[in-house]
Amino acid sequence: MLRVRPATIALVLATTLVACALAAPPAGDAAVVRKHWFVTGQVQGVGFRAFTYEAARDLKLKGWVRNLTDLRVEVVADGPEKDVAKLLERVKKGPPSSKVKDVAEAKVDEKEKLADAFEIRDTAEPPKAP
Repeated sequence: MLRVRPATIALVLATTLVACALAAPPAGDAAVVRKHWFVTGQVQGVGFRAFTYEAARDLKLKGWVRNLTDLRVEVVADGPEKDVAKLLERVKKGPPSSKVKDVAEAKVDEKEKLADAFEIRDTAEPPKAP
């Protein structure tokens, strides 16, 4: 018959509980999401990228914003779901000199490696439709 001392059982249980607590996300943490948007309207030449950049940095999101040659602005945002939703609300309003007509959600590239902080990217050609 195997004999195990009570102190050994207590140590194993305590170690298991600590390991489980460290592996699980803290309670209340929101899921991380990534969103991809195309913004249309009067959104270039009005400080829209700087506005989006500042809002995203304030919310500590990852991702990027850039102008497209078809006069839209493209945004990728990654972070806690509630903070990405806050950014979307700000993007829908834009800076005072802008006039946002629409924010369309697009397919997300989950494999894209994002920088550790939100960034402004160079102007690009619009992505080709699939």
